[in-house]
Amino acid sequence: MTPADVVFTYNYVEAHSAINLAGLKISSVTSSGNTVTLTFPTSEYTNLQQIAGVPILPKSVWSSVSDPTTFTDAKPVGTGPYTLKTFTPQGFTLTKNPDYWQASQVQIQNVYFPVYTTNNGALSALFSGAIDWTGNFIPGLQQDFVNKAPAYHHFWEAPGSTNALMPNLNKWPTNQLAVRQAISAAINRNVIASEGEAGLENPVLTTSGLTMPTFQAWAGSSGSSTVSATGSASQASQILQSAGYTKDSAGYYALKGQEVDITLIAPSAYTDYAEVGSIVAQELKAVGINANFQGITVDAWNADMADGNFSLAEHWSNNGLTPYNLYDNWLDSSLNNGTTATGDYEGLKSSAMDADLSKLVGDSTVAQQTADLAPIQAFVAANLPVIPVTTASEWFEYNSQHFVGWPTQQNPYETGQPTGTNSGAGAGTDEVVILHLSPR
Repeated sequence: MTPADVVFTYNYVEAHSAINLAGLKISSVTSSGNTVTLTFPTSEYTNLQQIAGVPILPKSVWSSVSDPTTFTDAKPVGTGPYTLKTFTPQGFTLTKNPDYWQASQVQIQNVYFPVYTTNNGALSALFSGAIDWTGNFIPGLQQDFVNKAPAYHHFWEAPGSTNALMPNLNKWPTNQLAVRQAISAAINRNVIASEGEAGLENPVLTTSGLTMPTFQAWAGSSGSSTVSATGSASQASQILQSAGYTKDSAGYYALKGQEVDITLIAPSAYTDYAEVGSIVAQELKAVGINANFQGITVDAWNADMADGNFSLAEHWSNNGLTPYNLYDNWLDSSLNNGTTATGDYEGLKSSAMDADLSKLVGDSTVAQQTADLAPIQAFVAANLPVIPVTTASEWFEYNSQHFVGWPTQQNPYETGQPTGTNSGAGAGTDEVVILHLSPR
């Protein structure tokens, strides 16, 4: 790879919105010697993680590709520490790249990535010792995993971002503020965290959804208040009644004859999300909202999130070094074009929020960022374009019997959650962790 490949890649990403996963707004890209300079319309100080996370493409291959969403590269070129050794639908093996520029630092010859289609499959493999490392929702970790071999079995579920219910802002009934307020008031976040997430994620009780304690340094913003940890059916009913909703013959709230009918979707394979969905649907029905949970495939869920084919869904937000990544993923209208959304799944179109995010992204100090977070947090709290529920863990479970050098809470050089692929902007956990590991 050369500077010309880097220049080509950023220009290519700018020209093809479908692969501009971070919604980067690039004015120009130039190179001089080994230096590549990117210029943006406005300051991008807090967006460095997304900018630097763009995977670089070889110009010799991709310059002739007109549609990157359909192209398959039969002989992919990479510059990383590993190359592909074998591939099957059941998993793939990477082997050490002798041409890697720091090959002497790579201590592990082969890395195998098996495929598990459900959380339960990964659970069984971890508990049996078939795998060393995974990143899944796995209940009973302490009792069923750590306590079996406490010297080697470990987990760390760092709160990386916030899980939220995503209401479709362009469809009845979740396009109604009173309905969103009633949903937020009704749900028992304590139960969702303790039962839906097996206590591995915490309830988020700020109306703005700020992830705590991860973003404790920005907690001084005046744009957030708190919500009830246990929820209140009577408060939710009062919100709807005050907005003119009355119960119909079926016992559900309706407005001008139109019933508040909601289907909450999540992947069945994500067993925590499925449990949360079932709990939320039950709690909303108890209020008088005709809510149902529908478990679907991961592919169907991803497709529905991308094109807005849902009324209510649960999804995590982006993690990052500052709260900018959290709110940009929730509110940046450039991430949702109606067919291939990579964020703003609810379909918010707010020029005020876009402007506030553009201001926040240029702030170089925590004090400036905290001040400019206030109107953003206040908007989320007042309008509930998303409904914060729990923290979103960086799932990380590992067996250190064979390898040492894993990240820990005492040495948090990474969160440890395996990303599977490194094609997402800002991703890269797999490579970083593996380069720290060595055989025991």
